[in-house]
Amino acid sequence: IEQRPGPSARPRQNGGPPPSLRSVIMRMSCLFPFLFAALSGPVAAQSSLGLNFIEASADGNGDGTTSLRATGDYRVTGNHGLQFNLSGYRAGSDLVAQVDGHLYMQPRADAKYGVFLSVADLNDRSGTIGIAGFEGMVALDEATVASGRISAGLAQPQGLDFVAVEAGLSRAIGPQGTLYGSVSLAAVDEASLRTTAWAAEFGYARSITATGFEVTAGIGATGLSGAAGADVSARISLTWRFGGDRGPRRTVGDRSFAAIRPLEPLLVRGIF
Repeated sequence: IEQRPGPSARPRQNGGPPPSLRSVIMRMSCLFPFLFAALSGPVAAQSSLGLNFIEASADGNGDGTTSLRATGDYRVTGNHGLQFNLSGYRAGSDLVAQVDGHLYMQPRADAKYGVFLSVADLNDRSGTIGIAGFEGMVALDEATVASGRISAGLAQPQGLDFVAVEAGLSRAIGPQGTLYGSVSLAAVDEASLRTTAWAAEFGYARSITATGFEVTAGIGATGLSGAAGADVSARISLTWRFGGDRGPRRTVGDRSFAAIRPLEPLLVRGIF
């Protein structure tokens, strides 16, 4: 990791103008509910369209990171869908509020892909992270699902440009269990900071299909290139699903895209 002096985050001043990125992207994110209603309303009466499923999850991590996340998935046409996420989480000393929007196409039962936009705003200090990119999910067989994502973003007020790649793999084990693994890389190359933030996790999820609940336990590690060692911690998560197939062998169409947090290793360490 190579960190050089650069602009530091400043406390918000009442009445002061917000960062330009925050102003533009937050206004765009305010359009999500209206777009949602406009696209899903006319088709809600059709049995295969409208609301597909909703999810609510809470998790805690041994490094002090905690989060709450709500997800809604709507079928706009027989081959197109919208997924929205509202989440709040603590990373290091920061409280973060985030909204994500995903517009995707599902040309066949075993695959879907599309674009997304994510905006995260830090509480108690000036800080906004905007991310956009492409993502996809494919069933390799009836028990195995792979996912991937590539994105670019900007973190203000430091003006940190970054690119990120993420990948995940899950495998159903028996009628209720799932083994999963994921990895992410986010590269920052600026005059004030030059590093690659990485995160990896492996774990097991147990579905209680009749109730819609799923309990997840995993071991994860995060680190920064050029920094000594890595932080390893355990994570426990509880998820509730309503609608669609809720078992570990559910189809791609009944699965949500993963949370978008490529800069979390920087937030946890207080670097951004």
